[in-house]
Parts: sequence; C-alpha cells; structure tokens
Amino acid sequence: MNSTGRINVSGTDRPDDNANAPEEADRLGLREIAYAWTNARVTTAKNVVSASSDIFANTLGQLRLQLEREEEQKLAQATLAKPS
Repeated sequence: MNSTGRINVSGTDRPDDNANAPEEADRLGLREIAYAWTNARVTTAKNVVSASSDIFANTLGQLRLQLEREEEQKLAQATLAKPS
C-alpha cells in the first residue's frame, strides 16, 4: 500500500500503447488476462505459501525441541541439587 492507502498495482494489467500492435483494452482501459497468466500467478502464490508454511513449521519444531531440552536440563539440575 502507498501513503494514500491504495494498493500499488504494476502495469501488467494495463494495455501497452507503445507495443508494435497496441493491445486491445476494455472500456475501463484494462486488457484481457489469459487463463494461463492467472494460473501461473496462482501456482506461484500457492508455492510461496506452501514454502512459508514448511519453514514456519520447521522453525516451530526446532523451538519446541530447544524448549524440551531446556526443561530436561532444569529438571536434571533440580534433581542433582536436592540434598540427600
């Protein structure tokens, strides 16, 4: 988002008037988006989300193991510190 609260949009959905053959645009000035173009972006987004999820789960697993080790150390130290 920019400072006006609007989302920044790249010009990929706008017709290119400077192209050799100018692209056709609808009444709003937008060009038709092909299914393959949309599918590629959705697939990319899914891959990013999936990779992020894997990284997050792996990090949480490592933190969980670290906490378990620290708890085990505390328990061992408390057991050794008890007077006989």
